[in-house]
Amino acid sequence: MKIDLNQFRSSRAQIFAGRDRGSSVRTSIGDLVLDEANEIELEIPEDVYTINSSFFLGLFGKTIRKHGKEKFKNILKVNTLDFEQPLNDAIREALETEVLL
Repeated sequence: MKIDLNQFRSSRAQIFAGRDRGSSVRTSIGDLVLDEANEIELEIPEDVYTINSSFFLGLFGKTIRKHGKEKFKNILKVNTLDFEQPLNDAIREALETEVLL
C-alpha cells in the first residue's frame, strides 16, 4: 500500500507534527489496512522539512506494536532517509513497556 503524505496536509504545510494528526491520518487510511499490509510505501513530499516522532507514533504506533521493530522496518519503505531519527524514536516509544510520569 502507498501513503502519500501530500494528500494529508493542509495549505501546503511543511511540518507533520503531533500524535493526534498522525492518528487522524491513520483513521483516514484504516487500522486494518495498515496492520495487514505486507508493504507500506511512505511518500514524503520533498518540501516537508519536519516530521516529529509523535506524528509517526500516531500513524504507525499500533502497527509497530503488532509487528515488532524488525518486521515493521522491513514492511515500511520511505522515499527519503531525512526522517530516520524521528521514525526510530517512534518505534522505540511504541515498544516501551513502561509509562514514564
